[in-house]
Amino acid sequence: MPYAKGILYGPQGEEFSFYALNTLNRSRWPWGTQLVMQDGRKFRFGLAGASNLVAGDLQQAAANTANHVLQTPSAAGVAGDRSLAVTMGATAVTINEYQDGFCTINLGTGFGYTLPVDAHAAVASAGVFTIPFGAGYTLQAAVPTTANSVSAIHNPYWKTIAAPTTLTQVPVGVAPRAITASHAGWLQTFGPATVTTQGTVVIGNIVVPSGTTAGSVSPMALTEGTPNTGAGQIPVGRVMLVATTTNKSVIYLTIDA
Repeated sequence: MPYAKGILYGPQGEEFSFYALNTLNRSRWPWGTQLVMQDGRKFRFGLAGASNLVAGDLQQAAANTANHVLQTPSAAGVAGDRSLAVTMGATAVTINEYQDGFCTINLGTGFGYTLPVDAHAAVASAGVFTIPFGAGYTLQAAVPTTANSVSAIHNPYWKTIAAPTTLTQVPVGVAPRAITASHAGWLQTFGPATVTTQGTVVIGNIVVPSGTTAGSVSPMALTEGTPNTGAGQIPVGRVMLVATTTNKSVIYLTIDA
């Protein structure tokens, strides 16, 4: 399969493949790797969370781990460093949990930077996580240990779940097939997809994550200034074919441009 700049091209049918994890909690490609089909559809490689993914259901990224965000550096970082040591809260970090994810500097000196995370070891609860940056990345500014906050953010395609009626993270794609929990596979992000719909959708209109049925999309509120009663006004695509409520309509996904 050709590979260039994080994008795979074909072969047809690969979007229905799924894979087990190895002992390093990794699979065939980095999380978020894009698969482009000859017909223009796009997919992203990700990991199912603790529950099986249902074909046609909208997925969201895993919620942030509260004890891994807005934490304090345990040692000062200087520009050019290839890692940053941060004291985590009382939740352990599993091996390679944040690989392909991001280290973000949210508060204080040197804030505003986002740095990809490389492979890493497990870290005990309340331990020091020396966050390694991806190849070619270094701290761009000093990060002191006082009045600073640093966060570890998962790759959006790591341990996805069916989008709940109140979103806890961003929507990331639609499962093109059933995927067993804790297995890696593909989520569709662009082009025609068969998607679970809730409510009366209309051809050509925008759909958003449903506020009444997890994993579904619903019509976007069209009255200016009127908030959607669903999970949020986050467009995920436009309707191509209408099915009855709770069944599978065809949505032209626009999660990936």
